[in-house]
Amino acid sequence: MRTARDRAVTSGNNGRPARFTVVALIAAALALAGCKSGAGAREDDPSTAPPVSETSSSAPESSSSAAPSSTQSSVAPPLPTTTTPKPPSIPTPPVAGGWPGPGNTGWAHTGVKLAPVACKGGEYLIDKAGTVVDGKQIPCSVRVTANDVKITRSQVRATGQWGVYLVDKFTRLTVQDVEITGSDACEYGVGYGGVTSVRINISGCSDGVKMDTGASLIDSWVHDLSKGDGDHNDGVQITGGSNITIRHSRIENPKNQTSAILVGGEFGSPSNILIENSFLDGGNYTIYLDPKGTNRVIRNNVFTKSFVYGPARLDGQVEWVNNTFEDGSVVQN
Repeated sequence: MRTARDRAVTSGNNGRPARFTVVALIAAALALAGCKSGAGAREDDPSTAPPVSETSSSAPESSSSAAPSSTQSSVAPPLPTTTTPKPPSIPTPPVAGGWPGPGNTGWAHTGVKLAPVACKGGEYLIDKAGTVVDGKQIPCSVRVTANDVKITRSQVRATGQWGVYLVDKFTRLTVQDVEITGSDACEYGVGYGGVTSVRINISGCSDGVKMDTGASLIDSWVHDLSKGDGDHNDGVQITGGSNITIRHSRIENPKNQTSAILVGGEFGSPSNILIENSFLDGGNYTIYLDPKGTNRVIRNNVFTKSFVYGPARLDGQVEWVNNTFEDGSVVQN
């Protein structure tokens, strides 16, 4: 195929190729010899024809600031990409009535009228699966030796080592809207694994709640723990197990006592621990975290400055997110 330049060179005389005879060539040579040295070459000499651009335009070559050529690609350039910043973590709104306290925990806020029950051998034993104890005034410690038990809208006055105790081989105990008041003999208000505690009110025991595998504490208030000789009080104590949740609870333990929450490793490596949206007050350190264990998340909590050494002593793995003091300042981990 002939190029545009081929066509431009040979397209004189209405596009027909120029034909030259020998005589014409000789005459042309003689004529050229008589010309002045400054005369230009013949206009039809293809060897002197200026090169012809493939895009016919008399305008000078465009600079970088010139408008783009009409021959520019019609494909639109890609749109600029933007990265949307990750929104800040926002605390879960508290339940109606604000932080847990006397007006929204225990039995009194439910309006129930309590009915007294009798104890036997110094305790109240629940040993039948699926038992529901509701609206009772229980004047002694409670021991549960059955699955799927519920204790609701009731008052427990602990006279022994615990307030409510689920024996280890059983599970799925629910304690809801219950007030537990301890005595000097009470080591803990509620324990251990497989216990779901909701809107409970605990006071007067050495420790508030002892938690193990599958336990949770929700919308609850732990306060006014007893302080006997040799006590090392914890609002919540975890010493083993996994899948443990503390959510939207108010845990108060004044200065010179161990902690509001202790996650220890005496009997295992506590893992899958979630502590969130709670009000945490006091302790030598408000939270102690043992180095053993994985997937421990502490987020969206409010701390007071009522501690001895600091708000937290954290060892090992932890995800620490959006924890603040009451004035809104950040609690560093």
